Formats: sequence, C-alpha cells, structure tokens
Amino acid sequence: MIYNERFVEFAGQKHPRLMGSTPVIEYAEVWDTMFAAIIKRGKEKREATRHKDVQLFLHRHGYLEEVFVTYTFVPILGADASVVGFYHTAVETTEQVLAMRRTHTLLGIGNHTTSARSIKDYWAALLAAFESNPQDVPYVAAFEFKELSEDISARSSSTNNKYGPSSTASSRVPRSCGFVGAVRIPITGIPMSLEALNDQDHFSQAVRKCISTGQATELNRDEHNLPDWLCDINHESSPDATKCNSAVVVPIRPTARDEGDGQNAIGFIVLGLNPHRKYEETYERYVHLWGRQMATSAASVVLLEQEIRRQEQLAIQLSISAKTQRQTQARFSRFAELADVAMWIVDGEDQVIYANRAWREQTQLHDEIQMASDWIKAVAPDSRATVEKAWKRVVEEKCPQVFEAQLTSPKAATDDAASEKTPKLRWILCSAFPEVGEGGTLESVWACNTDISHQKWAEALVEQRLSDVLETKRQSENFIDMTSHEMRNPLSAIMQCADGIVSSLNDMLTSADQTTPAAFSQSTINVMLEMAQTIVLCAQHQNRIVNDILTLSKLDASLLTVTLVATDPIGTLESALKLHQRELLNAGITGSLIVEDSYKDLGIGGVFLDPSRLLQLLINLVANAIKFTQFADQRKISLRLGASLDNPAAADDHDYFVGRSSRVIAETPNQLVAGMKVYLNFAVEDTGCGLNEEERQRLFLRFSQANQRTHVQYGGSGLGLFICKEIVELCGGRIGVTSQPGKGSTFKFFLPVQTAPVETPPINQSAVWPILTPSGRGTAIASDVPHATQVVGRQEEMPDAPIPTAITQPTEINNHSSKTKPSHTETELHILVVEDNLINQKVMANQLRKLGAAVYVADHGLDALAFLDKTHFSKDASGDSIPLSVVLLDSEMPVMDGLTCIKYIRERQQTGIYTKWVPVVGVTANARPEQVKKAMDAGMDEVATKPVRIATLMEQIRELLSRER
Repeated sequence: MIYNERFVEFAGQKHPRLMGSTPVIEYAEVWDTMFAAIIKRGKEKREATRHKDVQLFLHRHGYLEEVFVTYTFVPILGADASVVGFYHTAVETTEQVLAMRRTHTLLGIGNHTTSARSIKDYWAALLAAFESNPQDVPYVAAFEFKELSEDISARSSSTNNKYGPSSTASSRVPRSCGFVGAVRIPITGIPMSLEALNDQDHFSQAVRKCISTGQATELNRDEHNLPDWLCDINHESSPDATKCNSAVVVPIRPTARDEGDGQNAIGFIVLGLNPHRKYEETYERYVHLWGRQMATSAASVVLLEQEIRRQEQLAIQLSISAKTQRQTQARFSRFAELADVAMWIVDGEDQVIYANRAWREQTQLHDEIQMASDWIKAVAPDSRATVEKAWKRVVEEKCPQVFEAQLTSPKAATDDAASEKTPKLRWILCSAFPEVGEGGTLESVWACNTDISHQKWAEALVEQRLSDVLETKRQSENFIDMTSHEMRNPLSAIMQCADGIVSSLNDMLTSADQTTPAAFSQSTINVMLEMAQTIVLCAQHQNRIVNDILTLSKLDASLLTVTLVATDPIGTLESALKLHQRELLNAGITGSLIVEDSYKDLGIGGVFLDPSRLLQLLINLVANAIKFTQFADQRKISLRLGASLDNPAAADDHDYFVGRSSRVIAETPNQLVAGMKVYLNFAVEDTGCGLNEEERQRLFLRFSQANQRTHVQYGGSGLGLFICKEIVELCGGRIGVTSQPGKGSTFKFFLPVQTAPVETPPINQSAVWPILTPSGRGTAIASDVPHATQVVGRQEEMPDAPIPTAITQPTEINNHSSKTKPSHTETELHILVVEDNLINQKVMANQLRKLGAAVYVADHGLDALAFLDKTHFSKDASGDSIPLSVVLLDSEMPVMDGLTCIKYIRERQQTGIYTKWVPVVGVTANARPEQVKKAMDAGMDEVATKPVRIATLMEQIRELLSRER
C-alpha cells in the first residue's frame, strides 16, 4: 500500500509503518468487518464502489477520534483484464455529519417541548429530545430549583468568549434543587436533591457560575470538578467502551425575564460530552444553541403556567365580585322599585336587563325581557327621530345624552296646564349614560326617565301661542310687502301719467294767447289718451287687490254670506269671459267656453247658487290663468262646465284639496222650491308654465304662491287662490288642481246645488253665441260641438295699448332713444331704465325723454349687463360707444333681479371689465327701511322708492352725478 501526503491524516499513528505494508495486517481490527467484502466484490465484478459518511475511529491527535469519511475503491485491471490492485480515495466529512447530527438535536428540542403545558411536561420533553443523539450527548441529567434564592457571592475569573463575558457578580441562586430525570445514567448513582451549595464543592461552584453568567460551564475529570456519580459512565457508541471524562452544565433561564443575577433560572441540565471529540469552538457553539432553545421553550411554558394561574385567580375574583354584585343589585333593586323616577339598564346586546316599576308604567311594557328597540316603539312618532338619533350616539359614540321624548302612553292631567288642544301624552326627560369596557366596547347603558309632562304641556301652550303670533306676524309682513309692491308699482305709473297730463296741459296753456283758444294736436291727444288708459288699467289692478283684501277681512270675520238664487251658470261663465276680453286681447290669448255632455244630458236649466260668489271665483281663476299664460308659446284658456249626480271627489279625491270640517255649507232657503241635487263641475284650463308637485301643494294657502319667484315674475298678492278655496268650501264644494310643468294647469272645483224650477232655453248644437273678433265688433255665428264662446285677439291690432310681453333673451336690448328735440337746454343725460313692468317702463321712459334725456330700456338685469358692455364704461369701448350717465335699476325682476345685477356690476368694476364707476339708482317698490338698506349694501348709489315722481328722481340723479364728477 502506498499513499500520498494528504492520506497521512487518515493513517494517523500507523504512519509511516503503513507505507509499503499490507492493510490486511495494519488494519486487522476493521479489515474483516469493513474492507474485506469491498475488495472481494471489486475483484469479482471489477466495479468501483463508493461509500458515503462512514464512521471511523482513528488514533490521531493523541486520542481515539470519531471521524466520518466518504471513500471509493476503483479496481486497477492488468493486461489480462484481471484486478491487479485498487485505487483508493478518501474525503473527510466529519464537520458536515456532526453539524447535521447536532442540528437535528437542536430541532428536536424545539419539537419536543412545543407541546409542553407545564414545567413537569417540559422536563420530560427535554430529556426525550436528547435520546436521539447518544454520540454527542452520551448522558443527560436534569435538575429543577425548588426554593427561592438568596444573595451569595460567586467569584469567577473575568474571561471573555464569543458568547459573552463572565465576571464576578453578586448572585441569587437557589438554596436547593431536585433531580428531575436522566438519560443513559443509572438512577441509583444520581443524588435526588442538592441542598444548599457550599463554596468548597467544585460542582456547586460550576453551577453558580453557569447560572450567574448564563453560559454553559465545562466539567472535567482532569480539573477535579466532575462529580463522582458522573466519573464511571461509559460512552455507549465507543468501540472500546471509553469513559466520558467531561460534561457541561447548561443553565435554563427563561427569556421572559433578563435578570443578570440568574434569579429567573428554573434549573439546569448536565450534558455528557463525546469523549471521541474535543470540546472545541464548534461543539461549544452548538451547546450554546441548545441552551438558547431550552431557555426559549421554558419561557413559553412559564408564561403559559402564569396565564393559567392568572385565570384561576380571575375566576376566584369573579366569583367574589359576582357575589358582591348580587348583593349590591338586590339593594339597588329594592331602592329603585320604590322610586318615582324610571330607571332601566340595557346591556351591550341591546337587551333591557333591568327596569323598575316606574319605567314599566311609562312605557306600558310589562314583559320581563325587552329590547331597547321595543322601548323606542313606545315613543310617540313626533319624538322618535330625536330618540333614535340620541340613542345612536349613546350606543355608537359612547357619549352621554340627555333628551326629551313624548311617549304614547297617556297621562291624566291634574291641573290646567293642558288644554283640550294639547294631547295628554306623557313627556319624559331621559338621561342615558354608556358604560364602556377596557377595550372600548359598550358594556351597558344606564338610563333614568323623569316625568316632565306637566311642564311640557305648559310649554306647548306658550310655544303654540307664540308660534301663532310669529306666524301671523310673518304672514302679515309678507302680505304687506307683496301688497305694497303691487300697489306702489301701478301708483308710480298713475302719478307719472298724471304728471305727464298736467305737464302737457300746462305747456298748451302757456303756448296759447288770450285771443287764441288752446288747441291740442292729434299726437298730444293720443299721448294723453294713452296716459289716461294707463291710469285706468293701473286703478283696476289696485281695485282688484283692495277687493281681495276686503274679501279676506270678511272671511276672517265670518261676514261673507252666500245667497242662493235661481241662476243660469252658463250666463255666469260668459260674464267671466266678457270681463276679461280686454286682457285676453292684449295678451293674445284665445279664450273659450265649453259645456260638456254631462251637463246637457241632465237637462239642467237653472240651479240655486250665489251668482256673485261664482263670478268672483271665476274672475280670480281666469285672471290667474291669464297671468301664467301670457308668456307661453301657445296661449289658450278654456272654461268648462259639467254636472254629475255623484260627488266628483269620490272618483278622483287625490285631485281635490281636503276642506275644513268646520265650514258651514249654505242651504237652500225654505221659500224656494228645490229640485234634484246635482254637482256642478267647473274647470279653468290654461296652457301656461304648469306646476310641479311641490308647488301644487303650496297653492290655496293664505299669502302663498307657487314659489318665491312667482311674485317677482308674475306679480300678485297670494290671496286670490286662497279666497277661491274659502268661497268654494263656504258653498259646500271642494277645489283642486292638476298640472304638468311646461304643459299647463287645470283648476277645477265643484259645487253641490239643487235644480231650480225655472224655464231655461234648451241647450242644443244650433245655439248662437257671440264671438269677439279682432276688430272688436260682435258677430253672431253658429257654434260647433262642444259649445264654446271664443275670445280671439292679436297684439298687433292694438299698438297703443299697454301689452305685457314675454321676457327677452339676454342679448336682445330694447334701445329707444328720443328722436324729438329736447325741451331743456341742460346737458343731455343718457339714462338706462331697467324695469320688467312694461307700463312703468314706458311711462318713465316717456317722462324722462320729455325732460331731454336719451333713454334706453332693458327688461331685466341680464339685459342691462349686456347693454353696459356697449357703453363707454366697458374696457372694450370704442369711439361710438354710448356715453351712459346713470342706470335706473328695479329690484324685483325675472331672469335676473336688481340686487344680483348690481353685485355683478360692482364685481366687474373691481376686475377691470368696467373702467369707471357706474352710477346706479335703485327704483323699487320695496320701501321698508331694511329693504332700502339691503339695496344700498348690495351696491346701489341711491334708492328711490315707488311711487316716484320724475322731478324728485331727476334731483337724485343730478346730485349723484355731481358727486361722481
């Protein structure tokens, strides 16, 4: 056998004797068991063999060392193909095999101790983990500390190693410890307990050291610190029964605490060391890792035991607390049952777990178990939303709440605080306090209810009376504002027309001499006639408002009476149309009267009703229809008359508003002979702007209109429809409306009447009805079915009449400058009149032109802004821009009102769109001081309240312009 230098390490003490000798002799101790069979197989089969991680015990480094080798035998063939030798290679794998074996032990410690639930289980699992590695751990002995520790001094040399320094420290070590268990050690030789450790015992010193430093301490026979009961233990895996001459003491200190004095150690374990491997750095590292794993596992067990003990203590405390709570609850229950204040408790699951007698009386809930939602059901509907909101804050936001609520359970009034109008329902003041647990969860809600019924009844009376007063005051103020606006607008036109007539007469008288009588030109007569017609029209408008106010006063005083006489309802409908002929013609509206077949089929002649009240109803409804139809693309108004034997409200009750039950219905006088009872159905249809459902519900209320813009765009006081409803109910009928936005409305009402035994002409298709033609002359023609009276008009037939017009587009400006020579020599003024009322607009413009001003008109604020862009105020002004002097701006206008317009003007001045200050005088019928102040705050320079006289207005304009200059 020959080998290279690297093989010397495997030869060990056999080198150099092995060189050139036969291995059969030199390796006689293992040849037959390991190599003979390999050589034989190689010779027979002439195949190479490889053997991995073979354990060998080699005498080297001064002792019998355990090594692991991976080697191969490759046959060497001679010329005759026979095996003449073997090529042998050997690679040592000791480090890899040892690392794998020791790592397996490390994992075994964790796996075995994971299932431990107590320290006792932990020790058993720990010992079982070392049973699988007898090579590196020939034996194991475990000891557990059983008593508290005391202060002693343990001295050890200050040495440093890679796992941490060790130094002299004051330590607290256990007084005694007991044997727990062992592996591969005869129990007979192990001491069952170790009493107080004395300083002279080497084993005790080693134990102290490992506990105080937290590092494993080596025991060695040569150093005389290996106990006698460990000296005679053989290594079971050794080929020659070598004794284990060294061991390590490993402390077990749970990592739950990190006391440097070892006070947290629960015990220690003695591990025998492999006599065939030196206790070098790698071996020491794995022992350290085993100790760390044992400490970590012990910490989990200690914590688990502590948690179990804590739960047991909590259980005891809970039992005591429960007993105390039962006693306290019993005392509280006795007290609460006798209290007049309702007390109740709701748990976190929304269940009422306690309620006293007073609470059950208040809520009328007598079952033992109730949910909080059941209590809320006992709250009156008016208070339910408030209670639900407050209770939600208590439960979800954990905020204490104090709130009032009205319950459905009645309570008898014991004094005069509650009147007949106040429902005698119980009122309570509830105080709810959430009880929040440590985790922020709601544990329960404690609440108490105090009965405040008498106080709330008294407050309700005061509040109702105050509310009535305030509502009356508000309605009165709104009514006064609307009435003032509607009265002042025509009054301003009347005064200006009167001034114009007076001025014209004075001019004529001045120009005539004493011999020549004053003569009027045709143009002057036309102008004066137009002014007179304007005065009449405005006076009629004022008269209509005054009549509405007087009717309302009679209704409030119950002085409005209904006088039944035999009447032809068709004639009354005709009269209503004739009264509005002029307005229909001016607005270009086609009016018609339609008598339905239901009326004809019943053969009704006359009926008993009050014709004046019926006419009043029709006048209001037709005037209302004209107001909302005059701006529509298609302008038609139809009056319909029908009849039925059954109450019309029974068929379409949702279309009629419910009347007051206290309304007194007029009865047929005894002296009149009544016929059968019928229901007359009247309807006024228009093709106006229509109403949505919200606007429809606001109709027929006192001082109310469809929306806030209705008064601005169409005018009116908001009384007409209310009066209609009152009169219809006074006559025993009901009124209603059907409408679609953009398609028009139908106002309909029915009156219960009795037929009159009077002779009336029969209704047939050949009846002749007068029709007003555009020329204004009546012509008799035969009507077609349905029977109708038509009123047809065209705006262009009457150019001199004041005609309401539709709102112009924002870019269309009505510019009318005077072409007549100014009558004054003063500097010509350029004035923009912004007014939606065309009568006022025309009258004011004519009066200003007579004073020599160049006048321009706009129908609303948007038109005014577009016009200002063409004046010298604009940054884009050119040489031919209009040199505007002042703007006369009305407040209430459609499309854009005056206050919005002035804000835009001032904003454009600030942004540089207008390069100069624009003088603006507000001309408004809103005359209250706060309304004037609101206009000034919006940006007006001056405010002139209607009725305004031109002379006074000119003084304001001159003063304003003088300030601006």
